[in-house]
Amino acid sequence: MTGNAQLRLNGDQLTLSDLTLSGGPLLMLADLTLADQRANGALYARLGRLGLGVALDDNEATLQVLQPRRWFDRWRQQQLQ
Repeated sequence: MTGNAQLRLNGDQLTLSDLTLSGGPLLMLADLTLADQRANGALYARLGRLGLGVALDDNEATLQVLQPRRWFDRWRQQQLQ
């Protein structure tokens, strides 16, 4: 398994961005922020042919099962704008 990410700690806020973990059939991508006991962001995980996206908005998770990689790439692009 290999991976990389950017980790920033600013006061009570922890930001994990550009996370990429891969190895064998596993791929995980994520951009997450933890602050005030709340999680926000998104992640994409693929194990073999099975992929899943998860959006986190104030700890509320929404699953993305249809074209999750496309959804994650669009979500990440919107965050850059």
